[in-house]
Amino acid sequence: MKKYIVVVMLTLFWSCKNETDTKVYTILSGKIKNSTAKDFSVMSSGGFSKKIKINNNGSFADTLDIDTGVYNLYTDQNFTPIYFKKGANVGLVIDEKNADSPFVFSGDEADLNNYYASKTKKETSFSANDNKLFALPEAAFADQINSHQKELEKNLDNYKNIPEEIKKSELRSLNYSRLLKKIIYKNTNTNNNVVTQTSKDFNKEIIDINLNNGDDYFYSSDYRGIVNQIVYEKAQEISTKDAISYFEAFVKVSREINNEEIKNELLYSNILSSLPTSTTKKFDLNIFLSMSTNKKYNQEVKELYNKVAKLDKGKPSPLFKNYENFDGSTTSLNDLRGRYVYIDVWATWCGPCKREIPYLKKFEKQYEGKNIVFVSISVDAQKDKQKWKEMVKKNALKGIQLITDNEFNTEFIKGYQITGIPRFIILDPKGNIIDANAIRPSDEVNLKAFFDKLNLASL
Repeated sequence: MKKYIVVVMLTLFWSCKNETDTKVYTILSGKIKNSTAKDFSVMSSGGFSKKIKINNNGSFADTLDIDTGVYNLYTDQNFTPIYFKKGANVGLVIDEKNADSPFVFSGDEADLNNYYASKTKKETSFSANDNKLFALPEAAFADQINSHQKELEKNLDNYKNIPEEIKKSELRSLNYSRLLKKIIYKNTNTNNNVVTQTSKDFNKEIIDINLNNGDDYFYSSDYRGIVNQIVYEKAQEISTKDAISYFEAFVKVSREINNEEIKNELLYSNILSSLPTSTTKKFDLNIFLSMSTNKKYNQEVKELYNKVAKLDKGKPSPLFKNYENFDGSTTSLNDLRGRYVYIDVWATWCGPCKREIPYLKKFEKQYEGKNIVFVSISVDAQKDKQKWKEMVKKNALKGIQLITDNEFNTEFIKGYQITGIPRFIILDPKGNIIDANAIRPSDEVNLKAFFDKLNLASL
């Protein structure tokens, strides 16, 4: 099966421009029902994030210093895009137990926000059957996604007071959503684990997609997903064919993008994820700086480089202190000095992490009594500690089983710039880094060869 990028298809944001230099606040107020939460979050892909406090009676009210655009609102149970016009007054009632309509908007741009909530619900419901959908024959799959797009377009027509410019953008976005599903289908449709080739007619729409539409890139997450996926696939192909690093191949493909803003975004998002684990950090940084014209991104990437350069081989490892052990005791990294340390950063909710467990257990057994200790660090929330303990017990997990004190927001996890899991790390007996992005247990042959080169002595 070909590798593919899983793209979240519901997140949107609108290209923003300052309307005035004077502070103008947007007001969000309302009530949340059937919830014990103390707050909920408003975020944007551009980096804005704020928690809105919920009063004891469920009411909330806050002022937001934000630009006009579409943001994302997350409660404990639900999600919806939300449009804010700078200086607007937005009313909202949230009912966490209302499966059909958890969000009801009033005030400015109520029709648009109620449309977004409705669309999100329909998309979530449609995606619930993804396993069956992507297993369909090509013609049946095409019929399903075509019908779904028409249903969403009809739903859009039901909301009469949506600004015409946004409506046009939304219609294009609905089409991109369908096309993105075609791309995912093309990469995942299998018959007995063999990828089934899609037809020329099926692929034509994908091949003809314009990758330089700046307005759509900054409105539609589905269009962004398409651009990112196509660039990713081309880069993977060049990396394999030319025997060069993925990032170098990615840069080659990015040069074909004519829209400067899209190119900057592609370069920025890619280097943020690749730089922490790159073995050619300085080279990657210099290429990025030679191509990116966004001064803010350039400064941020330079700062990131200064942080991740500390993760090169031979550098002292970031430390964790007094992480809670499965048995209730605590363990610090310094307690393990004198032995090689193989660290697995995981979580109970992470599917790829759980797939590594059987392989990890095999290595733990194979190297029992050797001068190496296996440490599993869960980034589960403290409120899910019992769930973590139950999984450790149910799967008879060995080694040292730890949980962080604050999910990803701890010095050790942040020190390694870990934003995705599973992540494996190996340290020498002095606590220095051997590999900050070590081989996974599922790569049995290469990991065993790596361990054997260490000449691990018996205790």
